[in-house]
Amino acid sequence: MSEEPLDRQENYYGGRSKPSEYLPYGLVMAVGVGILRMIFSNITSQKPDLPPAIISYTDPSPAISISSDSSSKQETDSYRTLLEQGNLSYNAQNFQEAVDNYTKAIESKSDSANGYFNRGVAYHQLGDYQKASDDFTRSIQYNPNYTEAYINRCINFIHLENYQQALEDCNQAITLDSNSALAYLNRGVAKEKIGYSMSAIDDYTEAIEIKSDYALAYAYRCDRYLVFSQYQKALEDCNKAIEIAPNLGVAYISRGQIYEQLEEEEKAIADYDRGVKYKSDLPRSYVTRSQLRLKLGNKQGAIEDLEKAVEIYVKKGDSKAYIKLIKQITELKYSDS
Repeated sequence: MSEEPLDRQENYYGGRSKPSEYLPYGLVMAVGVGILRMIFSNITSQKPDLPPAIISYTDPSPAISISSDSSSKQETDSYRTLLEQGNLSYNAQNFQEAVDNYTKAIESKSDSANGYFNRGVAYHQLGDYQKASDDFTRSIQYNPNYTEAYINRCINFIHLENYQQALEDCNQAITLDSNSALAYLNRGVAKEKIGYSMSAIDDYTEAIEIKSDYALAYAYRCDRYLVFSQYQKALEDCNKAIEIAPNLGVAYISRGQIYEQLEEEEKAIADYDRGVKYKSDLPRSYVTRSQLRLKLGNKQGAIEDLEKAVEIYVKKGDSKAYIKLIKQITELKYSDS
């Protein structure tokens, strides 16, 4: 039986379906919470706040295949030097400089699958997902069995909202390497965006079976269990994710939502605070905390959280998301006038 698309399911992140219990704070507060629920539903349905997991650059070690038959030894040495310079720039988070060095490496050896792969990773870090996808495509052209290139292209297709192609790429990666936990994890993310949450859970479970200490897979499976109101399973997964990776912000946010559903509000707000601390660039962290802050009567704190989410969306260039938030913030500010 096919699954319902996400827009026909309960809220993407385990949306609040219970009646409002906020009347002790007055009708205005109830209206405010209703506004935030609308924000939360609209914003989180647009792009995955569960980020796909990118594979980093390829280390130009002797184990990497370098085609000596298509270039002279001098050209090969130059290529390796430029690739290493690109990697140094990448490690220093000078991603544009890394792109420049990788480009020079590609110019010295135009059939380099690894050169295109590395430059694709740098473009990804710069947020240029189209150029990143194009480079992974070239990498695959020169090495059709490059599992990691398929995974990384899948990731960039997710960012470009080309979910079907992302799914196909992760399928191919799994065909090439059935033990790739990362391929299963990112295929799960692609399935979520298409609307197949139960199948996504299967992929996260497979990733965990392959890699038992895969904190991100536990966190993502927790999030899916939350959607289906399976709070005990969700709590167990989030606890496991935090045990493995105590700084994993998305796990704290999901666990906070579980506690909020269980009406353990002090635990919920503590986890939201940790989520913001460890994942300060995730709009969901602030939007989720703002909802509970408003419920607890902290209207100013709720507005500040939403304004921070707007700031992040502006930096990401997601105008659709931040325009909606700005409108709702304005309504919230003047809801008692």
